[in-house]
Amino acid sequence: MRVRPKRSGLEFLLVLLMTVLCSKAEAVVLKRYTLSTLSEQADDILHVTCVAAYPGRSEGGSKVYTYYKFEIRERLRGGQTRGDGLMLRLLGGSLGGQNVLLPGAPSFREGNHYLLYLKGSNDEGYPLLVGFSQGVVPLQRSDTGVWQIQRSDLSGLLENNQFGALTTIPLELFRSTLLGGSSPIVP
Repeated sequence: MRVRPKRSGLEFLLVLLMTVLCSKAEAVVLKRYTLSTLSEQADDILHVTCVAAYPGRSEGGSKVYTYYKFEIRERLRGGQTRGDGLMLRLLGGSLGGQNVLLPGAPSFREGNHYLLYLKGSNDEGYPLLVGFSQGVVPLQRSDTGVWQIQRSDLSGLLENNQFGALTTIPLELFRSTLLGGSSPIVP
């Protein structure tokens, strides 16, 4: 017969306290969007070029943000026009020895082109991305000068997988298939 050691009430309270203290972890789960769902939800879909990125603080000075300035190259949907500027403010960045990392947050490189899916704005008037980082689609120019959507998981984001196992599709094909338009691409 096996004898179990008696547990004291103090051990039980300690385990209970540790369980309660360690259970306060929080997480955010993002819904996975297809390109067509992103297109349906967005008020604005813009082809932009990132022209500047710099850190800053909130008005109270407690939060670090990264500000991204874009030049609008083309409006696929919405009220913004070519040549207009656009400013995004995203939580996170490095400033004054403080590094704030927000996992899954999009980042932009100066000179790179993107499609941005935007819907509404926050209380300070900065536009909001649909689906957080899913609302950012990198663009690249092919050897023939055609703008292409570039995503490593592109076929999974297209409903009915009508394009097959692709990682890039021409922006013009995207426009005609998912947006129903066919205006020319401005280089």
